[in-house]
Amino acid sequence: MKSISFLIILTIIVGLCFSCQTTQQIYHPRNVPAGFVIDNEGVLIHSHSGAVFPMYLEKFQRGDIQNFDDECYDISVGYYLDRPGPVEATFYLYPAKNADGSEIALEEELYNVNSAIRTIHPDAIFFEEKMDASEFMYSYLAGIEGLYSSCGFVSKFHTKQRELISQTYLFKKNEWFIKIRFTSPWKKRAFLQSINMVNAIDLSKIS
Repeated sequence: MKSISFLIILTIIVGLCFSCQTTQQIYHPRNVPAGFVIDNEGVLIHSHSGAVFPMYLEKFQRGDIQNFDDECYDISVGYYLDRPGPVEATFYLYPAKNADGSEIALEEELYNVNSAIRTIHPDAIFFEEKMDASEFMYSYLAGIEGLYSSCGFVSKFHTKQRELISQTYLFKKNEWFIKIRFTSPWKKRAFLQSINMVNAIDLSKIS
């Protein structure tokens, strides 16, 4: 009996050690993308702005991370939801300034975003060109200036041609634009999914 008990305890200890080792491998500093730091719980923190990107937001899991400039001021973090889904959410964070340092107004930037969608998807039909997003916000985003637009188009999504809905939430805090783009097959719950996920985003730490 003693030997069996010893083996059970030894198995538990080895399992715990392996678990700790695995966690260290996953969050080893060498795996952290440029422009970010990571805490012990796997939360990514954007070095320049302080924006936080947890492993999960609502039921969405964090995915790809990209830098669009060498100094890592212009970044994106992807999140995805498989069930019910699929839904792809991409969180873009970038300075709210032109190359010459002049400030970009929120409405001007949303116009640029919608124009880019029209260029890529000429068949896009806009349901909302510009809507005050504050009426959807009830948590961290409450009180932050924001706009919303949505459109539909046909495009390849997860290897199939589908009728898609694209929703854009655009916020401005201090000197940063925060753009969250949702893409999913057309379903009634797509709007509710986007609202719940966006309200789970903590922008309070953005400086």
